[in-house]
Amino acid sequence: MSKMKLLISFNDCPEDFVQGTEFGRIFEKIERGDDEVCNNGFPVRLQNQELIHQACKVYDYTSQFSECTTKGWVNFKSN
Repeated sequence: MSKMKLLISFNDCPEDFVQGTEFGRIFEKIERGDDEVCNNGFPVRLQNQELIHQACKVYDYTSQFSECTTKGWVNFKSN
């Protein structure tokens, strides 16, 4: 059972809006040049994995993804 709690729900928005919001938060850290980029200790949506990987590549970050116990999610960090 997952121990994550939902902080904000986008119940009336399409799925791609929610995915875009997640990517936008991560991309802001990449653009800012943070030493380590992650999703504040939370996994990211599997649908965003390739987009995050490509953004990391363009900005010379090494993306690291690992399996998550929650279906549809993947652990992410980059440096």
